[in-house]
Amino acid sequence: MENLPRNMAQHSRVKSTARKYKTQTRWTLLLIGDLGKVASFQVTRPVLVALLVCLAVGLSIFVYSVVSYNLVRVENRELKKGVNKLTSQLENAENLKEEALVRLMLLEDRVKWAAKKDKARPADTAKDEASEVAERTGPAPAKSSSPPEAGKLAPPISTARVSVEDLQIWYEPVGNAFKFKFKVKNIDREGGKVAGYAFLVLEPREDSGETPRAFPPSPLADGKPSDFKSGHHFSIARYTFIRGTLTDVSAIRRFKSAIIYAYSDAGHLLIEKVFEVG
Repeated sequence: MENLPRNMAQHSRVKSTARKYKTQTRWTLLLIGDLGKVASFQVTRPVLVALLVCLAVGLSIFVYSVVSYNLVRVENRELKKGVNKLTSQLENAENLKEEALVRLMLLEDRVKWAAKKDKARPADTAKDEASEVAERTGPAPAKSSSPPEAGKLAPPISTARVSVEDLQIWYEPVGNAFKFKFKVKNIDREGGKVAGYAFLVLEPREDSGETPRAFPPSPLADGKPSDFKSGHHFSIARYTFIRGTLTDVSAIRRFKSAIIYAYSDAGHLLIEKVFEVG
């Protein structure tokens, strides 16, 4: 016989199943405004991962850009320092070369003077005869030669001994002024060292309302500096650069030309050269 109570118990038994819970793969963002409005957004895991990746990439690009910019600035600064250092070294080398040339020319002059002295020794007898003739006939009339007064111009010499080149005029923002530079070159090196004074004179345009100006400042006579000793002094065996500042000049376009005058130590006009400006 069947066991009825046992069968009934078996059929009435509740079979329990294990519930499997899955990991949450989406999140809901609730944005609540001041007036009570609610906005919800569902963010899934792939979207969140993509947002984090984009944020990391953007942050990496920003950091790389900042670091690269700073490196470029540092490199540019170092390059400027190197250029300035090389420029100063080049100027020092030019000065040393100029000094060496001056010493060489002085030595050549001494050698020439010694050679002339050796040649003049056999002529002592002729000088004695000439002195005897002078005693009999009387002294020869002296030639009158009057040097130019200090600061006064002398007539220009016929043969130029210097040339003027490479006039540059530029605006310097640091000092809020115009600067100039030009080169004075000795073209008669056989004649020895050349010394003198140099000026830069700005000629204004007709409708500018400006007046001619000399740098360094000097009175002008017929457009030329009359006090030559107030100019930039130079003493060269080969060449030199003369630099200066154009004071009280607000716009270089008001001037049509720049004339450079170079005078000797005695006031002779060595050269006059015109450059276009503005």
